[in-house]
Amino acid sequence: MSTGPNDDRLFEVFGACNDLDFAQQIALDTNSRTTICSGNTETLLVPSTFPGGSDRCQVRLLGKVADASLLGGAPD
Repeated sequence: MSTGPNDDRLFEVFGACNDLDFAQQIALDTNSRTTICSGNTETLLVPSTFPGGSDRCQVRLLGKVADASLLGGAPD
């Protein structure tokens, strides 16, 4: 997940997360927290194929990615 210029994070998804492979946008439900730390379990909101809905998927932040090319991003 790209969280800003030169700031990419890697998350692990727990279980099935419908429509994640096809999502053009996603969001984290951080329960009003302004930061998340490696190892934290968070809820990823993924737009559903049903109008107006979203899937809630449990993910864990593994950490910052040092090389964005590992995520398929453009080289710096």
